[in-house]
Amino acid sequence: MKCRLRLVLGAAMLAALALAPVQSASAAPSSVHVFPSGQGAGLCRDGFVCLYENYGLNRPTNGAVLLADEPIGWLSDYRFDKLVSSVCNHTGTPVTLFSQPSFHGVAFTVAPDHCTDVPALFNDQASSLMLD
Repeated sequence: MKCRLRLVLGAAMLAALALAPVQSASAAPSSVHVFPSGQGAGLCRDGFVCLYENYGLNRPTNGAVLLADEPIGWLSDYRFDKLVSSVCNHTGTPVTLFSQPSFHGVAFTVAPDHCTDVPALFNDQASSLMLD
């Protein structure tokens, strides 16, 4: 009887473990945020790179802003593919925008602690972001 009880309890414990959510040890909370409207360098916090929908860091017209402190292989995951017109880099290291997903294609690099419009030929072309 004791053996059977141990088997039943053991099976119940295994079933409970199978139903528990699994989280990777390396899983981290998302550090990418998209704001539907905003403007100016003040919106970009230290440690982040900010992508703006419009030239002039969305000034004078508000636009969408994406803040990230991690690489993004495809901006489409955040509905920001082919939308970038200006960038503010508060990461302390260079950041590079690429015209294709997965860090391919034409590249545009922004120096640390620098805010700028992208060149006219690169306007609305970014599809991925690499933090160097």
